[in-house]
Amino acid sequence: MDVFDCIVVGGGVIGSSAAYSLAQKNENVLLLDQFGLPHTRGSSHGPVRVLRMAHTNPVFAKMTIDSVHLYEDLEKRSRTKLLRKTGMIVIDKPPCLYPSQVGASAEQAGLTYSMLSRDEVHSKYPGLITMAPGHKAYYEEEAWTLRADKTLSCIWENFQLLGGKIQDEEKVLEITPGALITVRTNKGRYMTKGVVLAPGSWASPLLKKFGINPPMCVKRATVCYWKEPIPGQSADYPVFIDRTFELPAGDNALGPSFGCGFPSSEYPGLRKISIHYGCEINPDTRDISPDLERDMRVTRSYIKARFPEFGATPPSIVEPCIYTDTADGGIIIDSVPFHDNIVYCCGLSGTGFHAAPIVGQVLAESVMGCPISYDIASLSLARFSGTSTQSKY
Repeated sequence: MDVFDCIVVGGGVIGSSAAYSLAQKNENVLLLDQFGLPHTRGSSHGPVRVLRMAHTNPVFAKMTIDSVHLYEDLEKRSRTKLLRKTGMIVIDKPPCLYPSQVGASAEQAGLTYSMLSRDEVHSKYPGLITMAPGHKAYYEEEAWTLRADKTLSCIWENFQLLGGKIQDEEKVLEITPGALITVRTNKGRYMTKGVVLAPGSWASPLLKKFGINPPMCVKRATVCYWKEPIPGQSADYPVFIDRTFELPAGDNALGPSFGCGFPSSEYPGLRKISIHYGCEINPDTRDISPDLERDMRVTRSYIKARFPEFGATPPSIVEPCIYTDTADGGIIIDSVPFHDNIVYCCGLSGTGFHAAPIVGQVLAESVMGCPISYDIASLSLARFSGTSTQSKY
């Protein structure tokens, strides 16, 4: 039976970052994923993600800022361009509390930001989005887009150069705790001193075996790419987050829901504009959800209101994406009760890439029993004490 210093379950950006951090600490590491890598079944695929520095949780904000430096280090090691500084605009409606909260976080972190009126946004970035009267925008200069697919490839490459081992198409079936942990998969058994669980949307089934059921749910979002009326107009625009999006009547979605859009870069002449919203799904059967047409109707309604210049033209490209929302929209980092050598991260709520390198570092420190570089108490499961909303899968 093979023995490892640590086994990481989940080859997405969090698990891969943890495995890479462990390998940098000279640990003998096995990275497992149930699907063939790379794949599009989880939440880490796709060309581009946004990295915003300011968050309402100051600890996560600091982790995000510090992660940019580690992404830059990965660029140098891989000789691959991954980051692009774009800036970001967050739009809110009266009483416009969210931009003020994020602004306070930005000030604490020493970030450059400004508040923009509706007219200022329309004048400076024509066609970015149609804002309603009374809405305000927070502009964050230090926001980036990240080449997600390339980032994962670079992490895997550097992890393996350090001696790390990747085994994909290998599903974890059972984890038996102990001073030496036994991990049983569909292909074999392994022994290890520590386990990092980063299974993304498949976290609930694994954690339930340890009596852990975090308040989170898996959703499928529909990512749409729309033809720009003026090709390339948004190429140098910031990313936007539109928190004025309103849920359909009777929908009590868990976690935040908002509109978002990227400059045209992934596909020439097309803009990615979608809604961080979707029906709750079982990740194993995500493609047969009965609510997908409803979700597209919601998206079309949003586009009609905020981008009337697009007319009735349907999106040019439609791609599925799944993500896991927690009740407060924040990630969870914790250890299994009574088993400190089994740690986990879940419920990324659409922010997985924001701080992945530092989250990976924290998970590595935790599972090794080393001092943790950040005070992650506010990211632990304990903050949900008394919460009744839990995953049904």
